[in-house]
Amino acid sequence: MADVSLSKHRINRIVPALTVVCPALALAGQWALDRLSTPLWGGVLLVLAAASFVAIWEGHPIERDSGAVGVARNIPRAPVVAAVVLGILSFFRLGGNRYSLNGTLLWLGGLICLAAAAYTGPLQLRARLSMLRRDGLYLGWHLVALLGIMALGAFYRLFRIHLIPLEMGCDLPHNYFNIAAILRGEFPVFFPSFPGREGLFFYLASIPSAIFGLSHTTIKATSALVGVATLPAIYALGRELYDREVGLLAAFFMAVGHWHVIMTRVGYRNSMVPLMLTLTWYFAARGLRTGRREAFALSGLCLGLGLHTYNAFMIVPLAVALLIVGEIVVGRGERLRANLANVALLGLVALYLFIPLGRY
Repeated sequence: MADVSLSKHRINRIVPALTVVCPALALAGQWALDRLSTPLWGGVLLVLAAASFVAIWEGHPIERDSGAVGVARNIPRAPVVAAVVLGILSFFRLGGNRYSLNGTLLWLGGLICLAAAAYTGPLQLRARLSMLRRDGLYLGWHLVALLGIMALGAFYRLFRIHLIPLEMGCDLPHNYFNIAAILRGEFPVFFPSFPGREGLFFYLASIPSAIFGLSHTTIKATSALVGVATLPAIYALGRELYDREVGLLAAFFMAVGHWHVIMTRVGYRNSMVPLMLTLTWYFAARGLRTGRREAFALSGLCLGLGLHTYNAFMIVPLAVALLIVGEIVVGRGERLRANLANVALLGLVALYLFIPLGRY
């Protein structure tokens, strides 16, 4: 026992150094993977970085304590049954790879029914507005820091967006013509061009294109704004899983991350994947912690919408299933048992959002 205590004491003494060594090893490992002809040294450096991380967090909680298990009330059956019926009807009316008026109205009606099933009561909006009128607007340091990070991220993504990048490449012409089809009054569920594209980004980009005109710049600006919107989402996820400082660090690294800046400046639909994935995890984690049914439903909403963004998102439902398995493996299955109906609602909402694409 004394040897174990002495070992932990020695590790704690080198923790300050490891906090510098750990990210340095990780960056060096990533550089080696990108630049060296053999990935061996990169793998070795990443393993050493992981070992440093484990040493740093020895005895520290990786995730904040969830506290008491939150449990929501039973889900009302009537709106769920109505949503299922409307979903089945919309499935047959959304044929021909287009959002027909009747099919879309049926589909949206079922979505409203699911929203009614997820609603558990007032969200204290009046109380918050009353507090705002009484105390005025107060911005804590963490919100000021988040706004600063968002401004930095917006600069990286929007500065000279009309010039950089200048070329459209091979994908952007297809995006351009897909958005043009929407502006002409065509509403496909799936865009079959080169070699096939999910349509959520195109419908989103059609909004500024209808206002300012369809151009290379409006397409790039849409993905750039999606990238900026991802920053508060990643902050919220970090805060939910751990604390505000972790959320701010995560938002900062994403704001300046080379991969994310490039992804969100070029006008590709895959720019929506980090946003929808982050929101899916955030609402799922919040639902498991609080038991609020709305959080589970919103997680399912983001999961379902994510399937309309990019084909790589198809792996996320499997990842959500692994999250559920992980909850059981680490001994927190009571959270799932207490929220089994809510987890089922998450899956139902996601499946419902997938109806048009599944019909195609």
